[in-house]
Amino acid sequence: MKTNLIGVREKNWEGKSRTGRVIEKQRKAKKTKVVNGAVPTQKITQIDAKVDVGWGNALFIRGKGAGLTWDKGMPLNCFNGSTWVWHSRAIDKVTFKLLINDVIWAQGEDQVVEAGSKVEVQPVFKAITR
Repeated sequence: MKTNLIGVREKNWEGKSRTGRVIEKQRKAKKTKVVNGAVPTQKITQIDAKVDVGWGNALFIRGKGAGLTWDKGMPLNCFNGSTWVWHSRAIDKVTFKLLINDVIWAQGEDQVVEAGSKVEVQPVFKAITR
């Protein structure tokens, strides 16, 4: 035991705070999809987009799989003026579409990338002239 600056005796036991109160550890249980008794492995899936969206704009991704939704986009990381990258852990295929500023949708059909794959796309937007 030791005495702190205000004269209160403290114990420093594992699992207890410095004042002797029990520390409760809470962990969120992750739900995993079990197929045939085995837990599938998550693989890094990467999408590289080659497009110049203009100064002050950003590229977003929406979709299904790897934490994506069709309701709200996630920003891609810009590595130079025309290379945008998104990556995530995925168990199954990822269906996606790219947007400028999470507002302007890329033209064409939804795109699909398999879990653990890397794909390079060149999206076309109506608002951008080439």
